[in-house]
Amino acid sequence: DASSLDNINGTIAEITAALDDAGIANLDVDTATLDAGPVDAASVSTLEGRSDVGAVNGANITGLTGTTAEIQSVLDNANVTNLSNVTATVSDTTDDGNDLAALLGGGVIAVDASSVTTMTGSASDITAVMQNGAITKNANVTAELTSTTEDASGLTTLSGLVDSIDAGNL
Repeated sequence: DASSLDNINGTIAEITAALDDAGIANLDVDTATLDAGPVDAASVSTLEGRSDVGAVNGANITGLTGTTAEIQSVLDNANVTNLSNVTATVSDTTDDGNDLAALLGGGVIAVDASSVTTMTGSASDITAVMQNGAITKNANVTAELTSTTEDASGLTTLSGLVDSIDAGNL
């Protein structure tokens, strides 16, 4: 009978296996503390969403991997606690500049967006990401402008930072 346990420690796979083990009765924990290392953001959300887990302690997490939306979901989840000094590694190939920039903060100190080959948004938003030293970018990014009006000097600045610009909406 595991009803007296408040905390469980381990990898996501180990914790999930213990929670799913029919031979362990009454395992319902307040906190699941993850082992050190990078973790898949979607798996963190799945673990936190279980009815037998109250919260996920992310103090040992060194990295979050997944889509920008999956990573942001973990960062926005009040039941995932103690995230600090985390690197977010984005798997998207197309992403919004604002969404990438929004990952910084909330415990994330760096973003690896090297998989992103197309960045969408306004020229100023994409420029801000391309100039941000905490975000690792792909060497060949296409800027896909979603705005209908842009400043000429902003376009010139952006042109020097990206491989190409798709200005189809202008």
